[in-house]
Amino acid sequence: MGVSVTCLDDGLEITGGTPRGATIETHDDHRMAMSFAVAGLVIPGVRILNETCVEKSFPDFWKVLEAVQSGNIV
Repeated sequence: MGVSVTCLDDGLEITGGTPRGATIETHDDHRMAMSFAVAGLVIPGVRILNETCVEKSFPDFWKVLEAVQSGNIV
């Protein structure tokens, strides 16, 4: 996404930048899908692969995100 991130033993070090759209491989991790989907609300061009992985923890996630995006927060 154009932002430099370094993995540390106890977290992440994020060096600023201007994020841009990207295709996100979730590796079947619902947290990755949901996190990057929220980022996609303000960053055009974010595409989530294997988006159905969110069903394991939040089956209505995409409906709720759509409602948030449209201003019809549920």
